[in-house]
Parts: sequence; C-alpha cells; structure tokens
Amino acid sequence: MGEALHHHEGEHDIPRTLHLHAGLPKCGSSTLQAFLLQARAALLAAGYDYPPLVDKAIGNLTPFLMSLRSDRAVFVHNNPDFDRTKAQTSLRVALATSEAPNMILSSEGLTAEIKRRNLNFLWDGFDRVVVHLFIRPRASMFASHYTQTVKSGKNTTEIEGFLSSAPFAEHVSKTMNFSEHAQFWDNLIGVDNIRFHFLSQGNVGPVEQFLAELGLAEVIPVESPANYNISPSAFVTCVLASVERGDQQEFLKFSRRVRRMAAKVDPFPSRGLLTDALVAQINRHYAKDTAKLLAVQDKITRVDLEPNLSEKTHDAVTFAEIRATEAYGQLREELARIDVRLR
Repeated sequence: MGEALHHHEGEHDIPRTLHLHAGLPKCGSSTLQAFLLQARAALLAAGYDYPPLVDKAIGNLTPFLMSLRSDRAVFVHNNPDFDRTKAQTSLRVALATSEAPNMILSSEGLTAEIKRRNLNFLWDGFDRVVVHLFIRPRASMFASHYTQTVKSGKNTTEIEGFLSSAPFAEHVSKTMNFSEHAQFWDNLIGVDNIRFHFLSQGNVGPVEQFLAELGLAEVIPVESPANYNISPSAFVTCVLASVERGDQQEFLKFSRRVRRMAAKVDPFPSRGLLTDALVAQINRHYAKDTAKLLAVQDKITRVDLEPNLSEKTHDAVTFAEIRATEAYGQLREELARIDVRLR
C-alpha cells in the first residue's frame, strides 16, 4: 500500500477494505451508482456497505466532494435539496459507524479532489484500498464529454472545434488522459490495488464488471440495468449549443424544456456528430497518453481504445445540415414564443 495511505492493521479482528469507484466520467457511472443504491441490502448481506448518502443515480461520495467546491452551479441546479453541512457530516458518520468488512464509495470527481486537498480520512480504519477505474474508447468518450458540456451550458462550440476550445482545456482534457489517472493512483496505493474496467460493445456493462471484480457475480443478480444520463442526440445537442443566453444560470433555467421540445421534432435521432476525420484527430491528440497506458497495464489494448468506428461515423451530421432542416426552423419559431432564441 502506498505511503500516503494510513491503515490500522490489528485495530479490529476482521480486515477491512475500501473500494473506491473513481469514474472516469462518462463511463457508465450513473448506471453503476443507481444499481449500488438499489442493491444496497443485497450488497450489505454479502459484506459490502454502500452507505446511502444519496437517493438517486449519483455517487454516494459526490455530495461530500461537491461541498468542498465553489463551482457547483450545475450540481445545485440538479440537486435543489443539497445541504453542504449535511453532506460532510453524513459521510463522516457512515465511515465511523459501518461495521461491514468492505465499504464502497463512488464519485467521478474523486481523483481531481484528492489532487487538490488531503482526503486521507476516507481510508482511516481500512487495511486496504482498491480503486476501480472505468474507461472506454477515446472517440465515443470525447463525444459524450462534448454533449455534456453543451448540456450543462459550459460550451457553445461545434464538436469539430471542441479539441481546441476553452471548455475542453478547462474541464475535459485531463479527464481523458487515462495514463495520468493510472499513474496517480499507482503512486498513492500501488498498481496492484487498481482495477481497470473497459466499456465497449464487446464487453458486459459496468454493473456486471464491478460485481465480477468483487466476486459477487453469482451472488447478486443483475436484471438489465437501465442506462442513466444518456447523451442528447446530434439534433438536440445542436439546438442546445445554438441557444442565445446571458450566462450558465440563465441557460439552466430553461435547458430541460428546450431538450424536451427538440427531442419531439428530431428528424434523425440515430445520427451522430463524429466523423472519421475527427476520430483520427482525437486518436492523434491522445497518442502519447495511450502509449503510456499500454505500458502500465495489459488488460486494455490499442484496438480497444481506438476501434474502427466507420459504421457509426459514415452517417455523421453537421450543425450546418441540422440548422438547414425544416424541423430546426420550426423549432426556432416555437422557442421564440417562450423568449428562447436560436442562432
């Protein structure tokens, strides 16, 4: 175990392990977190405590981490009952009172916050810490991050310019440096305590992978877990990016209504924004990081990270094509009636 971790062997009869699900963002976290909350009783019976610090499909560690941050406008908007003091107290009480041999804490923001501040109290009282990292093919992850920044009101650029945009540099770029995450946790807890999970069409989902790693695949059944936090379509994304707004708070007030209205008239809901040229550009951008990741683990290959996406990318649609459709024009007129303007 890394020197930074404080463990207390011999203070209790049963060795205790802390499982930290640290994301990454846009890698099935909401689906896994919803399952963990739903299956909490079964997990506890198997010796794994997932403290119910939330009542929805977000990580149980997320409210605490958000209580430490000043840039939490979107989180507060989506969680109007958020109580900073309660979030901090509830976590510390759960850590102090749980008697299960294993505990599960989850949040996609964990790595970033541990880099900013000392959170060693999280693993006090545990003999071992295991970190679970979920990653997925670069291009599809890039597209999901892009639509997320548009949906949250942080970005109005088209996807072709996202790699060189401020939102990408400020909010996404480091998240997609897989090897940096691996190296950080290796330095903190050792590579033997990192579990890599990879999401692709050829693999089972995040819930099944997580349970298999815990040895609970045969103990806790999974019945087609729902997909949460699904990215908006190309048409809806274009509409959201085209909304004229004063600031992020103003945008968030009506963004959900705009999404619902746009989804109803979407002329091509199955088409995406990724082109072959953009996929190649993304892979080149992360080439050095990919090489570093391949050098520190042997579970995930280059073919996994850079699959042939031609079947999905040949039917890509541009913002220009979307804005030229009759549906977009009609929606612009309809939104104008509620004082929402589209470019």
